[in-house]
Amino acid sequence: MMSLHGNRACDMLPPVRGSLSHGAPLKDLVWFRAGGAAEILFRPADADDLAVFLAAKPADLPVLVIGVGSNLLVRDGGIPGVVVRLSSAFRKVETDGLRVRAGAARRRSCRTRLGSTASIKDVSSAPAWLPISASL
Repeated sequence: MMSLHGNRACDMLPPVRGSLSHGAPLKDLVWFRAGGAAEILFRPADADDLAVFLAAKPADLPVLVIGVGSNLLVRDGGIPGVVVRLSSAFRKVETDGLRVRAGAARRRSCRTRLGSTASIKDVSSAPAWLPISASL
């Protein structure tokens, strides 16, 4: 498994439209407000930016994707590789009849509320990790 070290680590990664930060603290991005830093923090501009990055990154570089950071504990030693923090571009929610498509950065409570508004009865019982319809 590849790990990046040093200040030039971001130079080894493909160009992005979003932002790349070396040694970025994660404590302000998770609800528990604790934990170490990401070796590299990537905030993609949108789904296309994320797709290009994932296709071009070194194959053995670990990637961890976080949404809004709820129910996530980060160890004090930080996270090796690239942590992808999904931006507001990944919070889009659409309804089409009985289907709700919610982005990965959308909180479950918002999906549930939208499903109730759209008269979809079984949305509130869906586990938080199970999207109504997977979508970026």
